[in-house]
Amino acid sequence: MDDKIELNRRMNETLEGMARALFKSWFVDFDPVRAKMDGRPVPGLDVATAALFPDGFEHADGELVPRGWKVCPLPEAIELNPGRSLAKGKSAPYLDMMNMPTAGHRAEELIDREFNSGTKFMNGDTLLARITPCLESGKTAFVDFLGSNQVGWGSTEYIVLRPRPPLPVEYGYYYLARSEGLRLHAIQNMTGTSGRQRVPPDCLDQFLTAMPPPSVAELFGKQAGAWMTQIRVNSLESRTLAALRDTVLPKLLSGEIRVANADKYVDAAIGTEGPEPPNPAEVAVRVQGGVQMEVKNKGIEFEVRSPHGDHLGDVVLTKTGLVWCKGKTDAKNGFKVSWNKFIEFAEQPKRHGHP
Repeated sequence: MDDKIELNRRMNETLEGMARALFKSWFVDFDPVRAKMDGRPVPGLDVATAALFPDGFEHADGELVPRGWKVCPLPEAIELNPGRSLAKGKSAPYLDMMNMPTAGHRAEELIDREFNSGTKFMNGDTLLARITPCLESGKTAFVDFLGSNQVGWGSTEYIVLRPRPPLPVEYGYYYLARSEGLRLHAIQNMTGTSGRQRVPPDCLDQFLTAMPPPSVAELFGKQAGAWMTQIRVNSLESRTLAALRDTVLPKLLSGEIRVANADKYVDAAIGTEGPEPPNPAEVAVRVQGGVQMEVKNKGIEFEVRSPHGDHLGDVVLTKTGLVWCKGKTDAKNGFKVSWNKFIEFAEQPKRHGHP
């Protein structure tokens, strides 16, 4: 499990690096444009994609940009602190400044907290810390951890950015989080006393940006979005594996863990009916000499037996979730709970402040 967690971490670093490199190549260094100017093939691009880029530059508002690209103040391309509705006193996911990432886009640790005063955000927004030293250390996050149309909140020291159509939401994160020019502009314009400096609200209004055509922006969003989705999947898998490693497996292997109220757990997680799980008063996940575990193509399978050794079913850890079954692993024989549902269920006590 540790090897898989480490592999996921390194894979995420690679995917993040690929997205950053693509953004820098297309929108900072303009490599496709320079290659076409020199009459060279565009590295890594097929003919159709290369055709989306011009073969020269022009001056616009004092900036040298690819021919046909528009230069505009940042707020015309990206909405700053968009309005979000969250009633005071309502419990919602809260992201503390301490848990803002400095590398990668994923914010992993959230708690539910009643909203009083703070910055509000939704999936697809990018968060930037605006206070020293958090801005300088790179605290930035892309919001992909909320439910559909759910509003979360956090520190008043966040700036929220949301790309305006046709720019994809991924453009905002890589433009904001990994653009040295924008971050340097924000740092140089911080105000306040030493140690408590912050970016003023109108600072970014003065920053000029080159707007790519919709076809180029859309293509970047599709590629970067696919990589960011894979990063999210890897992160969720690693969290689940870590939880199993630290809590479930040691007890499972020692015979300490017992399956209790399994029917309620599954119903709460997936809201469907199926074959009745074993009687919780009679079941222990143990067999003589330890747990029977078998690695199969579909995942890692554990036999579930009563204290008397009767086979009651199997728990299967697959790439996409947990399966409880009697017999063959399919819907009619049991239940399947996705890792997202499992994590959501497992975090319920913590998110409601219980031990």
